[in-house]
Amino acid sequence: MQIVKKKVTLKNYGEKHKINIGLFGDIHWDDIAFSKRAWKEGLKRWKKYPDQSGLICVGDVLSFSNTNTRKRLLAAFDDSTQGEEARDIIGNYVKMVSGDFVKSIRPVKDMLWGFVQGNHSWEFPDGSTIDERISDILKTDYADGVMILILLLSVENRQTVNQFNIVIHHGYGSSSASTPGGSINNRSKKNAFFANANIIASGHDHTLSVTPERPRLFISPTGNINELHSWSCATGSFVNSYRAGKAGYVEKAFMPPTSLGFVEFDIWLERENTDKRDRQFVKSQGKVIQLNPEPIIPA
Repeated sequence: MQIVKKKVTLKNYGEKHKINIGLFGDIHWDDIAFSKRAWKEGLKRWKKYPDQSGLICVGDVLSFSNTNTRKRLLAAFDDSTQGEEARDIIGNYVKMVSGDFVKSIRPVKDMLWGFVQGNHSWEFPDGSTIDERISDILKTDYADGVMILILLLSVENRQTVNQFNIVIHHGYGSSSASTPGGSINNRSKKNAFFANANIIASGHDHTLSVTPERPRLFISPTGNINELHSWSCATGSFVNSYRAGKAGYVEKAFMPPTSLGFVEFDIWLERENTDKRDRQFVKSQGKVIQLNPEPIIPA
């Protein structure tokens, strides 16, 4: 588990002084079904985010290789007299492909708050993964399991700080995404793991959703009863599953189409100043950003 703290100082109260947080993943940059059009559309939007906004990658930058394939390949290399050479060749290929991704995302490098390892990730001889190396190159945080991002929000010239907690995991195991409800229910169950998480986000099944959970009540040290608002999110993908030309994995398996897009949050501070108390609190508004695939043009 990786715990990351970020201090964000807003200019003032109110929605017009918000920041944005983009949660994206399942890019599969090297896949035949990777949508360049959707990726460019996402980058264009991220570049317009307000100052101090952040982006978090929820894993699977590349398709090569999934967990089972990686284990079989590494086992085969160990049994081969030329295994070391073969591993070097594959490692160089992965570096080349990931280098193209790094070049593409550099325009929003300063917004990157972290990368989470997915189930598609190549492992190098030193034990590092390609996700980890990309994170190092871009000088951002990395988690090989759960990342907990703690936002410490304040307003200029005020000492009060509010905490906003985001829990990110790539997702794991067989998908419940044959119906929208299966994907949402799976994430809602995970949300209950953390008593004071404001956002739970995961990918893996290539679905896209933002679901407000029922508020949780908590009692403050002064005896006030406040509500904690929480969201459960599926962070979409950049895989155009049904496309013109050669079929990809989703089409061959006749699986449900993947959801192109990512999740976006507006985060800001409000102030309630009455005769009884003066307090500031965090407001959040989540939404899905649906992206457009390449058009299917008959030959």
